Amino acid sequence: CAVKFKCNTFAALAVAGALLYPSIVNLTDANAAVTFIGIPVELVSYGYTILPIIFSVAALAWLEHRIEKFMPDSVSAFFTPLIATVIVVPLTFLVIGPVMNAISDGLAWVYNSFYAFAPGAAGALVGFVWHCLTLVGLHLATFPIILANLDTYGYDTICPMVGMACASQAGACFAVFLKSHNSKTKGIASTAALSGILGSTEVCVFGVTFQLKRPFWIAN
Repeated sequence: CAVKFKCNTFAALAVAGALLYPSIVNLTDANAAVTFIGIPVELVSYGYTILPIIFSVAALAWLEHRIEKFMPDSVSAFFTPLIATVIVVPLTFLVIGPVMNAISDGLAWVYNSFYAFAPGAAGALVGFVWHCLTLVGLHLATFPIILANLDTYGYDTICPMVGMACASQAGACFAVFLKSHNSKTKGIASTAALSGILGSTEVCVFGVTFQLKRPFWIAN
């Protein structure tokens, strides 16, 4: 996130470290009542979350870029990330963290409700759209739901569905390997099939099936 949002990496690590600081984790586990300058703090277990740190680092980057405008160049490298971190850490505990965690839990609730109502339909939907989402990077949006499930229930139902989707892409690549008469295509397809069996299907999708179109849709 620090690289993507162009902010100080060590400041971003400090914000992330604050969320997982052992004393904070212990307070969370103990359901302790905590306040910051008189404001109640909703303690959340951030070990299985993604959205809170993404938005916290985004806020850090936004703040750093504005502080740099009036901070003298001679001291900016030290004081800009320091000031931004001092502001963003309590802001994360008070606002960003609880709000983003609630959104993650809400997404998980919507998915789990759909799964409880029609597990077969949920499996078919996830399996069909997974690699369509992968093409544009939106499959990463499911990670907060997966982690929220693991945190809340101790298990997740999305990953097994994704595993079947990966297996189908690997199978499609193996079929291309068997059917193709082009030695280069056969080489890429065999490597992609092995990668897909191990759970990484980017090579399958971008290197083989989506280029040929038909194997991609058959695998879905």
